[in-house]
Amino acid sequence: MEGHEVPKNISEFEFHLIGDMTVRQFAYLGTGLGSAYLLFVFLSSSAPLVAWPLIIICALAGAAYAFLPISERPLDHWTASFFRAIYTPTQRSFKSPLLNLDTSNFNTRLAVYLATLSPANRSIIATPKSAVVSKFISQAVLSPVEEVKPPTVQVSPSPETKAKTAKDQIAKEKAPISTQPTPSQPEILPSAKELKDTVELAKQAQLIQNKIAEVKKVIALIKQKSVIPGADMTALNSEFQKAQTELNRLNQQAAEISHQLAILSKTPNVSWQKKIDVTSKAKPATIQLVLTTVPNIINGIVTDSVGNYLEGVIVVTHDKQSLPVRALKTNKLGQFLAATPLSNGVYTITLEKEGLLFDILEVKLEGQVIPPIRVSAKKNPTAAGATA
Repeated sequence: MEGHEVPKNISEFEFHLIGDMTVRQFAYLGTGLGSAYLLFVFLSSSAPLVAWPLIIICALAGAAYAFLPISERPLDHWTASFFRAIYTPTQRSFKSPLLNLDTSNFNTRLAVYLATLSPANRSIIATPKSAVVSKFISQAVLSPVEEVKPPTVQVSPSPETKAKTAKDQIAKEKAPISTQPTPSQPEILPSAKELKDTVELAKQAQLIQNKIAEVKKVIALIKQKSVIPGADMTALNSEFQKAQTELNRLNQQAAEISHQLAILSKTPNVSWQKKIDVTSKAKPATIQLVLTTVPNIINGIVTDSVGNYLEGVIVVTHDKQSLPVRALKTNKLGQFLAATPLSNGVYTITLEKEGLLFDILEVKLEGQVIPPIRVSAKKNPTAAGATA
């Protein structure tokens, strides 16, 4: 692969003194040869072992600086770049108007923070970054809110109840067997129309059950997609709501068909009324975005005034002494998540992004899991006027 040519200086004109030799080349060559000649005159007779190496070095250095380019650039350019890189290295620093570096507690902020941690939280700090990232991805899932049913309690019968039951069983076994036949109810056969209606309802029930199975597969697929990093949570939430509404509708139809079958078969459907009541009072399931299950972890989502996710927003958490204890940056979904928990107390959260303004938030940590903090930006009137 051929490399690109180095840009050449075409804005300045260099005067050629002799042929193609410029004034700068003549100066380098003259300085090197002149230094070699002076060393030869004054030092070669008294100290030849020292003089001759210096003479050769001065002559070759003058010729190299004059006629020996490296990558189409003269040797003096590389010499100046070398010393510039050593004595004036490139430095980049982040300056924020919200951080005050002149406070006396700023340089000792790490020791102050570690002193407030418990031994359990100190062990979390030593957790590898890969383990924290994998745990964050596994925990950032969509979980529908389900009603928790109370556990069933089985009460064992008392000894008196057991004894009474045993006596009744023995008396029943000793009772004489009656030889008289018990009167039986006459069997009622269904008519042809009832049989036809029963078959049609059974077909409809089977179709509805198949549709319910398909909708459940769609819901399971949506939950799998929500685990993938970078998934569109808004679209997945909309699809989940549609699927849940369709599932409720199909369950309603299944309950009605079950009721009709019970009427045709002359058997009371006790569970039908219960299903109808539960379905009519059921609320649509909501989706909650869970970023962490560890207490005292700062996390949240940042959006603009329209609701679009903001990437690259700097989120800084300050303690009571206004010292920064966490500095985070939002991802493509506008999410930010700290890797280690904070100690209990009141903290201030500030957000920064060019052209936008954010309210300063105050969070109180009490050893509980913090739900995602949702922050909406507002336009910076100063920046808007400057761009206009």
